[in-house]
Amino acid sequence: MIIENAVKHRSRLHVCMTDDSHPTDGVEEVYRLAVQRPMALTRLQEATQLVGGETAMLQSIRSSWTQQILQPADIAGVMREILSTEDPIDRDKEHFWAIGLNTAHCIKYIDLITLGLIDKCLVHPREVFRRAVHESAAALIVVHNHPSDQTEPSAEDKQIVEKIKGSGEVLGIELLDAVIVTSTSYHSFAESVWK
Repeated sequence: MIIENAVKHRSRLHVCMTDDSHPTDGVEEVYRLAVQRPMALTRLQEATQLVGGETAMLQSIRSSWTQQILQPADIAGVMREILSTEDPIDRDKEHFWAIGLNTAHCIKYIDLITLGLIDKCLVHPREVFRRAVHESAAALIVVHNHPSDQTEPSAEDKQIVEKIKGSGEVLGIELLDAVIVTSTSYHSFAESVWK
């Protein structure tokens, strides 16, 4: 059950890349949970195969992480690729991610903060900055999708982005952008709202 849930909701696992370019993606947690529970040898072998598949998927996404994030289109493409690996039912829900960047503005980690409903996500700045502080992120980009394919930010989108931006100013972790992605387009607060 643990393994099936981990694979079914693989994008909910923390997607992270350390500075030495080795992916960590919650796979260790799957192993730890699998070993702690009494399992038949075949189940553990199955877990190993699933973990291998997960690593391959993340390695393909990770290939774009070595470039600098210079414009919103760069991060929108990465996030669309991650969203495309999601379970089809979950693709129709709003996702809210925080992307930590190093000083060269390369992706340090991608953290799924919340998986919401078809038209909203509950987000709190505390959750957005938790990993940023722990991982010593130099800057942050937040991204969420609109399953409706409408890129225009809602009043709630604007309110939470401003709250996150203000929290970043207090913490000294700059919010570089807030991006809304759809299947074909994106909306950047840095390009439109904050100009």
